Amino acid sequence: MELLGRLIHSNNELLICIEPLRQQLLLYNDSRQISKCEKCLQRFQTGLINNNYLSIEILFIFIHHLLTKTEENNFNEQITNNENNKIL
Repeated sequence: MELLGRLIHSNNELLICIEPLRQQLLLYNDSRQISKCEKCLQRFQTGLINNNYLSIEILFIFIHHLLTKTEENNFNEQITNNENNKIL
C-alpha cells in the first residue's frame, strides 16, 4: 500500500485505491476487519506523504471527497435506521 501511495498521479487514482477499503468497512463492522483496514490506510498515508506527483490541492480535494462521502453514508444509514424503527 505504501508503494501504491507513492505512485499515484491523480485524484481519480486516489479514489480508486481507497474504494475497496471503504466498501470493506461498510460491509463488515468487526474489530478485526477495521484493524486491517486501518493498517492499510496507515501504509497508504505514508506513501502519500512521500508522493512527489500530487499537489496539496489534489490532496485537499481528496480529503473533502472522503469526508463528504462518509457524512453522506452516515446520514443515509441514520434515515434507514429511523425508517426501520418506525416499522417495528
